[in-house]
Amino acid sequence: MTGKHQQALEAQQKALAEGKHSIFVDADYLASHKPEDLKGSAERWRRLMYGEFEPNRELYEMAMEYHQRCDAFDVQLCGNPRGIPVNGHEIQVVNQHAKKVLRELEDRIVDEEMSFTSNDLRREIQRLAR
Repeated sequence: MTGKHQQALEAQQKALAEGKHSIFVDADYLASHKPEDLKGSAERWRRLMYGEFEPNRELYEMAMEYHQRCDAFDVQLCGNPRGIPVNGHEIQVVNQHAKKVLRELEDRIVDEEMSFTSNDLRREIQRLAR
């Protein structure tokens, strides 16, 4: 095993031990261990082999923050319980606020050097909106 490969494997093991998951799974590592040996159960091993990864908690919480902040603003601005804009001006202000919140969260991703990207955040926001 090369030094670079060993470093990648150690980083993977550390991330798994900390409860973080990545899309990189070392096939040699998985093949050399029984499913039960992989820090959990055979079910966890199966999920890793088939690419079923647990969501990143920080990413989920940030996407939820986006929705909560936007929803609260929409309700306050529009004056109805569902926060639905009723005219062009309200639509414009709601959209401007949503863009502002998204920019703030994207800046936080960079400032705090988080393990996900702005595109990941946008996808999670869209996923939670469904």
